[in-house]
Amino acid sequence: MNPTNEPQIEPTGSALRWPTPSEVLALRCPVCWRGAMFRRPWAMFASCDVCSHEFDRGHGYFLGAMFFSYTIVVLVEAVLMALMRISGLSWQTCLSAAVLSVFALGPLLAFPLSRWLWVTIERRFLHDGEDQDAALRAELVRRRHTRDSHD
Repeated sequence: MNPTNEPQIEPTGSALRWPTPSEVLALRCPVCWRGAMFRRPWAMFASCDVCSHEFDRGHGYFLGAMFFSYTIVVLVEAVLMALMRISGLSWQTCLSAAVLSVFALGPLLAFPLSRWLWVTIERRFLHDGEDQDAALRAELVRRRHTRDSHD
């Protein structure tokens, strides 16, 4: 037994793998891939309810997500403009539709996805040493939940 009287846990590697498409679409926690990051498109949980990973690391943390948001909106608009232009619509109609969609749909779609991308990439590439600890913590929570459900 260790000093905290918790069982020793071997890492499962869940924090080290890449997400499945369903986990991306569901915007799952980048540590355990089970907990949700958002309760609504504009309302983000402070931490994961499964592994307790804190999503926000402080003031200015999501500044990097702004660049992802901009990139997402520009790419979506470029595809939208190309599709509308191919369909034979005039440049004025295409531009008007693109501007309206940037202001109406862009923030709704890009905000949660850009924050998820930022947290996921930041966890993957900037905090490599924490992944094993996070995987162990997630496994401990999973085992406690399994043990409590059997009691």
